[in-house]
Amino acid sequence: MTVRSPFTRSVVVLTLAAMAIGHLAGCASDSSAANQQSETQAERVPQANANAQTSPTDTDGGDRHEVSAKELLLDRQDLDRLNQTLLEQYESSELASTWAQQTDSGNRPLLIFAPFANETDAPVGASIDAIVMKLETQLVNRPESGVISPENASELVAVAFQQEPDSELDALALFGKQAKADYVVTGRVSSDAKPEPPTRRVTYTVQMYVLDVDTKAIVHETTTTVTKPN
Repeated sequence: MTVRSPFTRSVVVLTLAAMAIGHLAGCASDSSAANQQSETQAERVPQANANAQTSPTDTDGGDRHEVSAKELLLDRQDLDRLNQTLLEQYESSELASTWAQQTDSGNRPLLIFAPFANETDAPVGASIDAIVMKLETQLVNRPESGVISPENASELVAVAFQQEPDSELDALALFGKQAKADYVVTGRVSSDAKPEPPTRRVTYTVQMYVLDVDTKAIVHETTTTVTKPN
């Protein structure tokens, strides 16, 4: 039989108490860590959802951009670029050289502009008119041709189409003859749209051609395009 002294019993009691306190502290630490981990995960879920809502991407992996209707219209820079391309293609054409030779021989050709047709669904009529007016002004200032500019050109064109409703070329030639012009400069604007948001795109195609009034033949044709948004 082993006899333990009061001192020994005290040491044993203190040791057992210390072990119990250590065990409880460890449990509290594990519980606190688990709670912190749960809270962190709970915070991450709403943040991930928020990021998914504010940073959507398109099918190409880039940031999605909702294109507004205004961004699909022609602006001043577009008009200047289209006009410059049409003018440069005319200046480098065989027709411009032919007209220069005729002018040198005293047979300067006379031109008249007919409105360009708007074959798009977009409200770009004013932009098309701006292109035509600038082209007309530029050709007025060139030496190889003269330009007739009646104030009622649109009315004259409408009357010609009433008289020749079955043929655009016949109507334009009649319009040119009535104005005593040798050539009619006209054209059209069409569009090819990709309407699905958010990557909507519209490509505008501007075509200008020159009609010989006597032969009703198209003696010059040029085309240029611009894509919106650019």
